Order: sequence, then C-alpha cells, then structure tokens
Amino acid sequence: MAATGVRVLHGVAVRNGNGPPVRCYPHRTPVTMRTGHQQAEYALQASPNKPVKGVKGVAVIDLLPSFDPVRGVAADYVHNVWLGVTRKMVDLWLDTKNHEEDFYIGR
Repeated sequence: MAATGVRVLHGVAVRNGNGPPVRCYPHRTPVTMRTGHQQAEYALQASPNKPVKGVKGVAVIDLLPSFDPVRGVAADYVHNVWLGVTRKMVDLWLDTKNHEEDFYIGR
C-alpha cells in the first residue's frame, strides 16, 4: 500500500509497435461479476464528473423493468471495432515478433 492508502499495482511494460510501451497489470483472482443491484447502486452514487467503479450515472435504459444492465449489454462495438482494440489484441497475440511473450498464442 502506498502512503495514501491506495494499493499500488505493479504492471509489466509491453512493447507497443513504434509507440510507447503500454502497461499490463496482473489478473487478480477471484473475479466476481457485479450484480444488477450493485450496478444500480453505483449509478445512483455516481455523477458524470465523479464515476463510481466506472459507472457515470443512471442511463435511460436502466429504467426498463426487465433489463439487466450487467448481463444485457454486449461488447462495445465502437471501442472494439472502430477504435481498433480488437485489432490491437489480435496483433499482440499473433504477431511473431511477440513469440517470446507469455501472451503470444500463435504457436
């Protein structure tokens, strides 16, 4: 723990092509998925300027009585396709220049 009481996670620097390296953090287990009730609580506590656990507030879709905001949302198309996250992940996993890395799956 740092002096401020915030846990400091030490990541590993990973090469990022010609750009600066990105930091990858170890997976902490066990991971438990938040519930719809927890999501609603975070939404009520949050505001656009002060998000709570990534939630920025109540969305209109949250008002649908049978909608589960945790299990009812698919992967974000804009970030995964348009902003190139999927392409970047596939490049990292399969590019032979990463053949010595633990995350390389092209074998």
